[in-house]
Amino acid sequence: MPYRSETVHTRYPVACTVIGLALCWVPTLFHGPIAYKFDIHLIQGKLAVWDWYLARAFIGFFVGITVWPLRWWVRGPLIGFMMLLPPGMMSLANPECGPRCMLSNEVTGMTIGLLVGGGAYALTRRHNGIGNSASPSGADDSVNS
Repeated sequence: MPYRSETVHTRYPVACTVIGLALCWVPTLFHGPIAYKFDIHLIQGKLAVWDWYLARAFIGFFVGITVWPLRWWVRGPLIGFMMLLPPGMMSLANPECGPRCMLSNEVTGMTIGLLVGGGAYALTRRHNGIGNSASPSGADDSVNS
């Protein structure tokens, strides 16, 4: 009985992870997070800011291992937004930050996701790590009997 096989291509997730790790530090050069904004509320700011660093560092990995949404240019920004949402809630709770900080972090997360997906697509010509590169859906068109 024929069945549809899915071929896993490891180059795409590896490319996404490496690109994501390279890009995740760029926003830190421009807008923080700033540990002092937490220190004044008696929260260890040096520890709290690692929430943003780690969330950004995981964007590339999750773009690489996720197959939905099918297109990289939708999946990348969506995952970037979702990864920075929990730290963004911490920004909203901080009176020195608020919505402005949350918005800037969400935009940088979405931008990192977009650049990760685009970079990996440029290197591998794949929308995701599963299936046939020629198909935007990522489905493998071969049938085994």
